[in-house]
Amino acid sequence: MPEDLAWIADAWRGSSPSATDLYITCARGLSPQQLAERMADHEPVEVGPALTIQEAHRMVDLTQVYCVGRIGQSGDWSFIVECVGSEG
Repeated sequence: MPEDLAWIADAWRGSSPSATDLYITCARGLSPQQLAERMADHEPVEVGPALTIQEAHRMVDLTQVYCVGRIGQSGDWSFIVECVGSEG
């Protein structure tokens, strides 16, 4: 695993009960922002600073915010790692 993606494996092995509630989507040929917008049905996506899993969980209220993800890029692959409430 490239060093810049090692945090994903660390999060999965973490002691947080939400560590298994992570969902990864990868795409080649899209920017991270484009991938996020497609996953949000082409709605605007707010991109902020990186959060810990615990901070992301606190943002999700399942009324207005259903899931929070971390977007990034490694090589020509873009990815989103979502936690909580991912609806596919």
